[in-house]
Amino acid sequence: MDFCVLKDIAEFREPLTKSNNEGEFYSSDEEKQYAIGLLSNLCPGESLSDVEQLFSLFKREVYNENEIIWRQGSVSDSAKLLVKGRLLSLLENEEGALEGILAGAMLGELGLVNNVDRLNTVQCVSDGAVLYSLD
Repeated sequence: MDFCVLKDIAEFREPLTKSNNEGEFYSSDEEKQYAIGLLSNLCPGESLSDVEQLFSLFKREVYNENEIIWRQGSVSDSAKLLVKGRLLSLLENEEGALEGILAGAMLGELGLVNNVDRLNTVQCVSDGAVLYSLD
């Protein structure tokens, strides 16, 4: 399957973020605070200090359009928080099984926790997508 064509299939929008006109965060501190807020939304009931401690274990990554984050069947060695950009999830064995992934989503946690191989392929469909990875 030609992954370059997939970006045309996924028509979805990102939520608004605190950024300048080019879609970039004003500072790395603002980006981190935004990411901590996203992670906090995924951890209801947890204190902000606990979420910040968890976030300190994450590593920043940047991907560009058409880059593959991981392939279906590869080893699950990380979970990732999408902070900026758009990704596309697809099942390689099922024609047309596509799903857009927007900022605020956590991906890969199932495989990491359960020690199973990746269940899907994830491709970046925007330039400068920012993810934070927990290895």
